[in-house]
Amino acid sequence: MKLKNILIIIILFMIIISFVILIAYSYKSDIENGEKHCEGKLIFVGSKYCPHCDSAREILKEIQQERNLTILFLDASKIEDRLIMEKEGISVQYTPTLFVDCEEIIGAREKTEYETILGGFL
Repeated sequence: MKLKNILIIIILFMIIISFVILIAYSYKSDIENGEKHCEGKLIFVGSKYCPHCDSAREILKEIQQERNLTILFLDASKIEDRLIMEKEGISVQYTPTLFVDCEEIIGAREKTEYETILGGFL
């Protein structure tokens, strides 16, 4: 009886692990296939280790408040934010990076440049 219960637990555990692997593989293949889920969104990716990111973040927060925009601010050095990036189908090699409707804008800009870039959202 005890052996039977152990076998059932092992089989259930294997089924759960297989299910998790299947979901992870499916999700990973979406990202590898270039499927992005950031359409119609403004996403800023910076890093706490990047001094240019601080100035870009402050400028974008100012524009966000002035224009009543929704900008998702992420920190590439935080695991939870990297998971959000994966969910959105985006990755960065350099910070700061701003995604405007999935278009990647790399580097810090002046306020007027950001306002021009965000023209469609303003």
